[in-house]
Amino acid sequence: MISIMKKRNSMLALLATVIVGISLAGCGMTATTTKDGQVGFPDPAWASMKEGTFVNVDDLRKVLPGLTKNQVLALVGAPHFQEFAFTHVWNYIFDFRMQDGRVAQCQYQVQYDSHMRVKATYWRNPQCEQFVNPSSQPAPSPIPAPVMQHVRLNGDVSFDTGSAVLKPAASNELDSLIARSRGMTFDTVVVSGYTDSRGNAQRNQGLSERRAASVVNYLQAHGLRAQHYEAHGYGASNPVATNATNDGRAQNRRVEIDFRQ
Repeated sequence: MISIMKKRNSMLALLATVIVGISLAGCGMTATTTKDGQVGFPDPAWASMKEGTFVNVDDLRKVLPGLTKNQVLALVGAPHFQEFAFTHVWNYIFDFRMQDGRVAQCQYQVQYDSHMRVKATYWRNPQCEQFVNPSSQPAPSPIPAPVMQHVRLNGDVSFDTGSAVLKPAASNELDSLIARSRGMTFDTVVVSGYTDSRGNAQRNQGLSERRAASVVNYLQAHGLRAQHYEAHGYGASNPVATNATNDGRAQNRRVEIDFRQ
């Protein structure tokens, strides 16, 4: 009689152990969702390793749809929530060392299909994905290329008196413009040359035209992309300052570049 009672008590204890184990793994029998439709995760207090484990990140990246449970087991180990071989969800707690030395703890879930192959993986906190795939972080917005519209070259700095040959200072400024325009193609680039009012009007007209042409030729030869180029000379017309002073005349001796997109 005593022997029968002992066997009965042993069976009851075993049954109770199985029931407790199943209740602890209940969250892993099938995938669950929260009221707001998010993937359900178990309470970390239920984990067999509440402190988590430092997973091999390279191995974790290999956990992809189609893998078997044995393959997942070989890569990242057994689940941390007493989930059995026949359950469709395995849950883990993984630790990651951050740059400042602190440890980030993340809950990770592997869901299996009816053939017990990986169907999908999830992070409780989506930001944890950055520890495994840094490229998953949103890329910074590209800095927009500067949109050039109007540039004025000082005539005295750009050319010698009476000459249409670009001086080194002018070439350097044009090189800078070309560098800033990399990746841009303009519809039309219009270059306009001007002189002050001193001297022969016809000569000034010709000089302004030649200077505009010199700038166009330089831009084209050095890679500024545009569908159309225009070079115009206006002589002493359209002054931007008085021609009665040296400073005013210096301002009027100029070449203007307009970029149209």
